[in-house]
Amino acid sequence: MTIAPTTAEIFGRLSATVKRQGKNPRTRYHDLWLAAQAIEAGYSLLTTNAADFIGLPDLQLLTL
Repeated sequence: MTIAPTTAEIFGRLSATVKRQGKNPRTRYHDLWLAAQAIEAGYSLLTTNAADFIGLPDLQLLTL
């Protein structure tokens, strides 16, 4: 998947959300990029660790 300008905008929005929640987005960069790509493409994100993605707006999450 390509990181397009829209992906970067979504990533920024997600990072800001995490920061408003009182958490450090730097420790979650990989998760936030994955979430941004899933949101942009309209995909659900499949994970075994839903706790890493809780509280991210517009993300459709599927947990194993």
